[in-house]
Amino acid sequence: MSVLHRQGRQSMMTLAISLVLIGLLLLLGAEAFCPSQCQCNDHALEADCAGSRLDVVPILLNPALRSLRLAHNRIVTIRQSLDFYADLELLDLSHNALAGLGQRQLGSQKVLRALNLSHNAIAHLDSHAFQGLGQLQVLDLRHNELTAIDDGSLSELEHLVQLDLSDNRIERLSDQCFASLARLRSLNLRANRLQQLAPSPSWTPLAASLLSLDLSHNLLAQLDGGDGGLSALIELRQLNLSNNTLHHIHYAAFDGLARLSELDLSANRLEYVPNDALSPLGASLRLLDLSANYMSQVGAGAFAELVQLETLRMSDVLTLQSIHPDAMAFLNATLQTLVLSNNRQWKALDPQMLSQLHRLRYVDLSGSGLETIEQIQDWPPHLEHFDLSGNPLQCNCSMHWLWQHQNQLEHKINGSGPTFSAPMKDIVCQGPESLVGRHFFQLEESHLLCWSVAQIIVIALVSALVVIVVTAVALLCCWRHRRLHQKHAPSSSSSTSSSGSSTATSHHHHHHLPATAVLHPHHVKNLTNNMLHQPHLHHHHHHHHHVGHANHLDHLEQHLHHHNLYQTPDSPPLKSKTLSFPKTVDYFLNDDDYVYHPGGHIKPIPVTAV
Repeated sequence: MSVLHRQGRQSMMTLAISLVLIGLLLLLGAEAFCPSQCQCNDHALEADCAGSRLDVVPILLNPALRSLRLAHNRIVTIRQSLDFYADLELLDLSHNALAGLGQRQLGSQKVLRALNLSHNAIAHLDSHAFQGLGQLQVLDLRHNELTAIDDGSLSELEHLVQLDLSDNRIERLSDQCFASLARLRSLNLRANRLQQLAPSPSWTPLAASLLSLDLSHNLLAQLDGGDGGLSALIELRQLNLSNNTLHHIHYAAFDGLARLSELDLSANRLEYVPNDALSPLGASLRLLDLSANYMSQVGAGAFAELVQLETLRMSDVLTLQSIHPDAMAFLNATLQTLVLSNNRQWKALDPQMLSQLHRLRYVDLSGSGLETIEQIQDWPPHLEHFDLSGNPLQCNCSMHWLWQHQNQLEHKINGSGPTFSAPMKDIVCQGPESLVGRHFFQLEESHLLCWSVAQIIVIALVSALVVIVVTAVALLCCWRHRRLHQKHAPSSSSSTSSSGSSTATSHHHHHHLPATAVLHPHHVKNLTNNMLHQPHLHHHHHHHHHVGHANHLDHLEQHLHHHNLYQTPDSPPLKSKTLSFPKTVDYFLNDDDYVYHPGGHIKPIPVTAV
């Protein structure tokens, strides 16, 4: 009885205070009661007291307020201080020091539509904490210290559309925690400590309404099928399961999600593409994110059932080494966005993979391990964004096709066709050494030219043909020279025999020669050079073999006089020397070669042909 008596007295006191305040407001006007730290608008019925260092909710504001913002203050409790503002539609109590929410503390806000209690220290919700908020549509409880959502905590929120419970410490969801939320469209449970999902019956009240569910950044290790999964959420459109520890997904985990259009499985521990589990989503899924998982390869037909997929993200897969060219073959009619960035172990892009994706508009291959890009024969006609930046690309002839392709696009007269956005221009060469750091599309075309195998073969064949022709011409010239030499050989022989027959006679006429006729070495050299440059001497010598001994000696004497080969009285004594003439003078000194002594005697000597 004492408790009831005390509650009655509090109610009477609150009513009395309210009547007094209303009277004062009628006498003095509402504007006079707006604290100096607040900004009040009585025409719009709004009051903004954010960041005013308030410890309590002010009670002297216009009681007809529809919007009250009390964020970034020091408010610890609200108790009955909000009973003065029964017409509130929006209440912001975020970034305060609220430790809990007791029963019916918001019971007077019958028309409240949006309530923000985020960034407080609320650790527990009483079973009837939100009693009386039958019109509430948006409830924000993120960044608090909640550990569980018990049955009845969210009761009476029949019109709730959006519920944010992210960044709490929730470890479990009771079986009936969502029982009253038949109109809920968005549920955010991000960054909690959930290790397993609530059984399927727990989600049944949300079956006809829930469109978006965020379960990212939890501790989920596997997804079960059937009653242990999410199969009851038949209207679900967006499901975020990223940043968990998923290593296994049951093949029936997504059964019943026939309208799911976006699925995020990034930052888990999947070692394969779960195509069996994805197959029930084939008719509806538009976006799939498998980034930051543990796949080492993507096989052929990995996405075969996803015939409506428009966006595929598979970036930051540090173990990814290969993607089969037919992995996306079944996406050729739908895929528009492909993100394969930051896959450092992936070093080869099969051009066929992109050639068959005819509707591609956006491709991001940045930050991967690609060293070259093979020529893409059938370039996607609608491609607008092609990012290759941050790859260790070798700017050589294997990349010439890309340089040429972009250059042709930039010089189109009519401006039609795809043109690449800025990231395409940001390609920086990582090799060869002479081009490191250079922008790929600022290179001269000559830097990207090299010989193909066919060109090398043609050049080798032409070079070989030239060598053969030159060799043949040289051999022909040698052959013709030998033929000419053989023609002169008989006449030389006849000259030799003729000179031999006149040798004896020449000994009887030695007194016609000068007294001293020894050949000096430098005379021999001069005589040889003169004979080489005066071919008529050869002709005269040949002729002398046929005119007899006397004429021969006279002619020889004339040559000796002409070349100053006689020793004069003033000349120093010379030693006799055996002559050695080049082979060229063979006609001049054939078999009758002579040495001349001071006594005037002539002796035949052998002459060596050099």
